[in-house]
Amino acid sequence: MSEEQLHCVNHPQRETALRCGKCERPMCIDCLVHTPVGLRCRQCANIKRLPIYDVAPGRLLLAAAAGLAVGVIGGAVFFAVVGAFALWLSPFFGLAIGEVVSVAANRKRGPSLQVVTVAAIVVGAILGKYGPTLLLFSARTGGVGLPLAAVVDAVGRDIWLMLFVVVAAVVGLSRVR
Repeated sequence: MSEEQLHCVNHPQRETALRCGKCERPMCIDCLVHTPVGLRCRQCANIKRLPIYDVAPGRLLLAAAAGLAVGVIGGAVFFAVVGAFALWLSPFFGLAIGEVVSVAANRKRGPSLQVVTVAAIVVGAILGKYGPTLLLFSARTGGVGLPLAAVVDAVGRDIWLMLFVVVAAVVGLSRVR
């Protein structure tokens, strides 16, 4: 008795001896899903994303707006009031932004909210520390601001700001992970 050579439905170049336990379609090991009733193809396994990770675009936009608002306003207040102790209190900055993003997204989680949280922390920290200087310079020069290269250079040389952002981001990410 010779068996016929089966090829995966999704990867026709791969030979296989596996079949879906429900629809009997041939599948390779990369396409199979272990279920309580046996091996299934992805279509028959009916894999659904957990609802906690489904963030609607409107909620994502609201979370981004809220996170950026708290980041920029909080960053300005934080660096003006705290000053030299900013690094020690950076976990609270990250926690606040992460919590605001989480609440605005209806307590959802996921990679998109992680990106929003880190972006809000970075923008808030940079504008909080260098925003007043940029505004003052723009007011003195009649609206002509610093070149972008000068701002990037100043931020790149500020090791304390980078440490502040890293610590705040780690804590902020823990709220939306």
